[in-house]
Amino acid sequence: MYRLIAVCAVTTLTMAASASAQQLLAERGAYLVNGVGACSNCHTPRGPGGATDLQRDKLLSGSTQTFQAPQYVVKGSNLTPDRATGLGAWSDDQIKIAIAQGKGRDGRQLAPNMPSAAYAIMTARDRDAMVAYLRSVPAVSNAVQKPEYKAPFQISQFPNATEWPEENLKDTVKRGQYLMAIGHCMVCHSKGTPPDKMDYVTGLGGGGRKFGQQQNVTAARTSYDVGKLNFLQLAQTQRQLIAIRERQMEALVAYHRRAAELARAVGNSVVPSP
Repeated sequence: MYRLIAVCAVTTLTMAASASAQQLLAERGAYLVNGVGACSNCHTPRGPGGATDLQRDKLLSGSTQTFQAPQYVVKGSNLTPDRATGLGAWSDDQIKIAIAQGKGRDGRQLAPNMPSAAYAIMTARDRDAMVAYLRSVPAVSNAVQKPEYKAPFQISQFPNATEWPEENLKDTVKRGQYLMAIGHCMVCHSKGTPPDKMDYVTGLGGGGRKFGQQQNVTAARTSYDVGKLNFLQLAQTQRQLIAIRERQMEALVAYHRRAAELARAVGNSVVPSP
């Protein structure tokens, strides 16, 4: 009897620990999806106010905005666990492949508006975390218009974009580089011809893509305090940066400073890899 009680107790504790670990993983995923990655911007319906009027009651259930290029017409897909219209019928591996490789369940390359080239460096743990969170959000039935692919397109690759080990994130500068990738900052702040001919090698961080005018991320003065001030001022107006934790903001500033120093040292206006 005592042995049975002991076995039951161990089983209960193991299940509780497993549930707690899964919850922590989902919380990390929520931070990545809703904060750093700002996935809602492209995957949540918008109200009359546009980008500042996301319909939070339909979080991640698919976008109302359309992304158009000569090669395709697409909308941000439904990421909720709804089986008919969302990711409910997708396996964990299929979701991870879509995130980090930009390929759908049928193996088709997703439009470059999905910044998988940047997400390729995502650690295995963070891929698991994103999946855990996406499994946890309420399922919303919302059939998004199917993508229309008209002609071939290329995906501009980030340099050295392979899955990072967790060890890299212990280094402050590397963690800043990682956050800039997951936040796909360089997708907007690099040179090239969007959406599918971006220059992430010689033009990384060089600015020039127009939504208005994106800044060259190395253009500001490079002292730590000024860099931090610039980021915090930007955070007051950018929902994505408001959600980034203070320790991570320090890492972003450290990477920004290091990249700017390296660019200046080689007489370049773009960001070399630190």
